[in-house]
Amino acid sequence: MKITNFYFLALTFAMFLWTNSINAQDFSNKKTTIVQFDFMIFESFYNALDPYSPTTSREKSDYKTAKEYANKLFLDKLNEMVSEKLKTEVAIQLEPMTALEDYKVVYNHYGFPNTIIAKPVIKKVSKNGYSSDYYLAVKTNIQASTDILGKAKLVNQVKDQIDVVIVLYDDKGNKLDKFEGKYKAKEAKKAKSFPSGKFNKLESDYMDHLVEMLLPGIEEAVDKAVVNMVGS
Repeated sequence: MKITNFYFLALTFAMFLWTNSINAQDFSNKKTTIVQFDFMIFESFYNALDPYSPTTSREKSDYKTAKEYANKLFLDKLNEMVSEKLKTEVAIQLEPMTALEDYKVVYNHYGFPNTIIAKPVIKKVSKNGYSSDYYLAVKTNIQASTDILGKAKLVNQVKDQIDVVIVLYDDKGNKLDKFEGKYKAKEAKKAKSFPSGKFNKLESDYMDHLVEMLLPGIEEAVDKAVVNMVGS
């Protein structure tokens, strides 16, 4: 029994040291690169504000264009927020978002690394001559908050739910930690609060106002994720 207890205590202590070695990362003067920067806003979110379903090919094309315009706005704002928060709160000075373009990494048409699984990509860029002390994957989702049955009950209005996840990898592509930040709106965003008194998801002009409405919640979720990095 004494031997069993000894090994249990030894294992617990070893796990404690290992966990703290991961959590006590020193990012000062370390090269840190974004390997994935992903954003998604669910269809249910747009449909809650504007339930109209595009039918003609022209309407479907307009809707696709409006969503892509919104995605670009969201990604640019997120890039600014994440970069600034990491710099001021965690002393992380990120490499330019384009740092991996010349190392056979796929980028989307918005100009962000379009990585699905980080580890093989990190190994590939290392093989191709790129080196970084740390890598980060940043993922953001925006969806309509649902009821207990999983349905968005509101019509022409929506309560946004925002999730931000920052995953930290070492230079070999090993996952070191994951930091999450969540925001859930208490008050609904209403279509009638848009300048024209409605929200039209087929028109890009409406997306500017939508992005501005959601920025405070996005910033809160980013703040929480970064605070978790500081407090880990």
